Amino acid sequence: MVQIERLSKETLPGLVDCERASVDKWFLYHSLTEKEETTYDELSPFQRWLHGGPTMDLSIATNYWQESKQETFDPNDIFIAREDSTIAGFIGAFYGEEAAIPGKHAYIDLLLIRPEKRRLGIASKLLEKVEQTARRNGCDSLLVYPEELAGPSGQFYLRNGFSIWKKRFILRLPTIAKPSFEPYLQPAPLKRNATWRLIIGWHSTSLKAWFLLHSSFEEEFFKAKRLVYTLHAEGLSPALLGGICWHPVFQFGAVYLWFSGEKQELSLKHISALQFLGHLVGLKQINLVFLEELLPCIQNFSLNDQPRELEPFLIKKIAR
Repeated sequence: MVQIERLSKETLPGLVDCERASVDKWFLYHSLTEKEETTYDELSPFQRWLHGGPTMDLSIATNYWQESKQETFDPNDIFIAREDSTIAGFIGAFYGEEAAIPGKHAYIDLLLIRPEKRRLGIASKLLEKVEQTARRNGCDSLLVYPEELAGPSGQFYLRNGFSIWKKRFILRLPTIAKPSFEPYLQPAPLKRNATWRLIIGWHSTSLKAWFLLHSSFEEEFFKAKRLVYTLHAEGLSPALLGGICWHPVFQFGAVYLWFSGEKQELSLKHISALQFLGHLVGLKQINLVFLEELLPCIQNFSLNDQPRELEPFLIKKIAR
């Protein structure tokens, strides 16, 4: 019989084992395109992380889980599906508010089921647990983006009452060592403000983005660099910028832009500031991930690259 319960220190090893079971082959990456096959035990924590995230390695997963409980971050949970002594699957969610999303929401960050335990209703039970907890936390909706809308993950959420909320797009730009204007950067507050509106950085929602920008769970294992600033400049209202480079050699990361007021509009100065911030954290290229309403504005800038569409965000209304 499957039991749904919150993750604990004692069940963390089982969660990592569940995550490992989803990987068929392990590779040692010399770059993001050059790799050779190896075994899990021969990989460093960072190399394991490359196969699926922090829950691929027990030491990183422990740091991640412990740090996520700090008061600086939005409330969050990881629930596991236990079948006797085996973790059959798990789900993670953050609860909070973001000005671009009506009401309070739960962002589903993780959902994974062991390959041999799939199609047995376990994912639905985990999702039901998050929905119940989200209601108790005063949430009006659940938000998620699937790996593929037409694939198993997208179809699972659609069957469970989700519908398309908004399309997402990505634009790739090079970083720059000097912006097109004179920015004044001040350290940003440590606590996220729910009235800020996320403009660029819709890899997730503000809830997870803020955690990634201010956590240090992986710094023991690889040289992550992150910066968060309040941007001031002539002709611009204050905005918040965030940037992460997870590893200087592998050159991948993320950038974020929040507006602190409703009437602010995206400008080329904001784009230039993000390119500059990407350079400061050690990136050579930045990925601007944004929602559909920003597409006409981005296209009007006539930038070198063209936006391409990503998998959309899905939403489920749960308020009663």
